[in-house]
Amino acid sequence: MTWKIRRRATGAALVSCCLAGAAPAQDLGFLNWTPGTFAVTQGRIGLGAGLAPDYLGSDDLVAVPLPSFAFNIGRIPIQNNLLGVEINIRPGFRAPASGEAIFAYGPILRYDSGRNDGSKVEDPVVALTTPVNGTPQIGGFIEATLPLAMAQGDPALLTARIAVVQATQSYKGATLDASVGVVRPLGQWTVGGGVAATWADGDYTSAYFSVTPADSAATGLPEYTASGGLLTAGLSLFASYAISEAWSVDLLAGYTLVTGSAADSPIVADRGSASQPFAGLGLTWRF
Repeated sequence: MTWKIRRRATGAALVSCCLAGAAPAQDLGFLNWTPGTFAVTQGRIGLGAGLAPDYLGSDDLVAVPLPSFAFNIGRIPIQNNLLGVEINIRPGFRAPASGEAIFAYGPILRYDSGRNDGSKVEDPVVALTTPVNGTPQIGGFIEATLPLAMAQGDPALLTARIAVVQATQSYKGATLDASVGVVRPLGQWTVGGGVAATWADGDYTSAYFSVTPADSAATGLPEYTASGGLLTAGLSLFASYAISEAWSVDLLAGYTLVTGSAADSPIVADRGSASQPFAGLGLTWRF
């Protein structure tokens, strides 16, 4: 059997788009693959709304917009990645036969909006801590996607992805996202889910989760020095229903756990929560 694959981002990719003003979503590239016929001209625009933590480690849920987009320049796809874009400089290889993997890689350019930088957080104590200034981030990703034979219908797609980004200003920290997930079409539905984890270096973790002497004096929180390591681990689920060839309604939900040194920070342990749920509803138009 020969399978063709199109690089069609589902509306469920909203989960890996920017959660403006909220805790950063994880980089879940597997949500951007859907079985079908290869087509390089298709793009999408999505918009939705959801509930997410006010910032990573917060226990306040806030309403957030969920935009997404994808388009092609020639045969090169460009799509959103959090508050920014990623580009497939090599879109990948079509899978000409059963079980053959597809590989893709490309650069990422995005913006980390920080915390307390221009908009005050909900928690009145955390709002008194030193702002984490917003900063551009630059990096890249690599992913492999493998078609999985199903008893009936189109194959499911299993995708593994690693992405690394480095802040260019402000705290100068770096993060690494790793995710594995499966996407499966079921008639008018496309469903899927996966797991993801984020590692952060000491500069990133210290900027967001340390409590300096000045912060302690302003807030009453104990002084704390955060160190790098595993930052978060979580899972995401989604379902997308095709109203027509052009329009779909998208549901998503997930849960992320703040771990390690970040979870022990007074910003999380005393004023927030390590548990980070989110949910959203969106509408996507494909063209």
